[in-house]
Amino acid sequence: MSRLLNSAQLRLVEQQARAAPPSLMERAGQQAANWIIENHPHISRILILAGPGNNGGDGLILARVLLEKQIYTKALPAYPSLSFSNEAAKALRQLPDTATLATLDPEDLDHYELIIDALFGIGLARPLDTTCASLSTMLATSGKPVIALDVPSGINADTGSADPHAICAAATLTFIADKPGLHTGAAVDYCGEIHCLDLGLPETALPASTTHLIDAARISTAASSLRRMRDSHKGRHGTVQVVGGNDGMQGAGLLAARAALHAGAGKVRLLQLANQPPGIDPLYPEIMCHAWTDGQPFMSDVSHRVIGPGMGCDSRSRALLADLLSSPEPAVIDADALNLIAQNAELGHLLCQRDESASIITPHPLEGARLLGMSCHDVQLDRLHAAKMLSQKFNVVCVLKGAGTIIATPDGACHINSSGNAALASAGQGDILAGCIAALWAQGAAACEAACLAVYVHGKGADSWRAENPLGLGLDSGETLRRLRASLNQLT
Repeated sequence: MSRLLNSAQLRLVEQQARAAPPSLMERAGQQAANWIIENHPHISRILILAGPGNNGGDGLILARVLLEKQIYTKALPAYPSLSFSNEAAKALRQLPDTATLATLDPEDLDHYELIIDALFGIGLARPLDTTCASLSTMLATSGKPVIALDVPSGINADTGSADPHAICAAATLTFIADKPGLHTGAAVDYCGEIHCLDLGLPETALPASTTHLIDAARISTAASSLRRMRDSHKGRHGTVQVVGGNDGMQGAGLLAARAALHAGAGKVRLLQLANQPPGIDPLYPEIMCHAWTDGQPFMSDVSHRVIGPGMGCDSRSRALLADLLSSPEPAVIDADALNLIAQNAELGHLLCQRDESASIITPHPLEGARLLGMSCHDVQLDRLHAAKMLSQKFNVVCVLKGAGTIIATPDGACHINSSGNAALASAGQGDILAGCIAALWAQGAAACEAACLAVYVHGKGADSWRAENPLGLGLDSGETLRRLRASLNQLT
């Protein structure tokens, strides 16, 4: 399981490691050079854009090491009028004058095969200025591949927010430890492939963290609880009840129920609020369909619920949600149920009163914004903070969906998903995810583990489909369900 460290934690690590030679800056330059040579053995002309701080110093040492290895390299000190940090100034003095550029014009980029972004690292706390904005535009226009050192300039390593002029990298060589902001929000479109270079620091030199990346190792541990004994029957694997499917939105409830079936729930029930719901799912008749008029929301065999897909926000739905929140069964709360809670303080109070291990909410950013009383823009500026606030405000496990979905728990822990892609940006995918979470939860995974596992296999299924469909257009629910099931079984 990959720990993710924020900038404050990393600065402490850097302070403690400064006394041991070689310097961290020297190690960063050396390891970056080794990585570039190993992964780009045929590239022979490299340009390094260096800022005035320590990130620029990393780049200038990289330039010196590449030159020592007989690779044609030029460095552009992008802010020559500013005072360089002591280490960066020393690294600049070590370069021959012929290795530095005074200016850079767009046509000059034609001479290089690879560009290194060493302008600003994790310490940038202001908008990018016109110098960096101009360089960013030049790079984007040139089409040249860019490798960022530590973080792409303009990306907030803690939050994942991106400056309008942030530099877009094909790969990011991040130093010491991985950072949360590289894996969520707008940043995911700027970082490319992320590779962590530890600079020779042992794991014991890094502090404990409450934020982790959901990777294959973490998922293997979570999936182990789902392995089935031969002496087994459906009653041992939970009964999931999906509550939703009001008039005009019956498909949402069906998708959640089908996902619970594909993710292994022993039995699946669908309680529909529509006036004339179908009595059977013709594609999956094993799903037991009931109408709300049957008066059967509290069936004795229900172990877990999904509440909200296509539920609607009318008074009848609101009254039913209040009853369901007052019952003890574990529940995944999604879609219209979240909108009703955002509209009604009493429903929010009922949610808070439930045991913290009994509720998982699955908002997309706009739903999260409604629940927090803020704008969607503000949620996206700091997704980790928003997920933590939602979890603690309502005493729940929160799954804040989006690029780099975040699972937060009331104790402040966060888990960021590493799978998935934009093919999932289509209607119905949230319903599928909610049903999958409930099914894994019902089969014995703890609430947070069920959420992490479901988010990962949902994204992994989309990744396998995207590998065959590069543009990512047209992923439908049926394909997602099949891929999700395959991804889950491959993990176990």
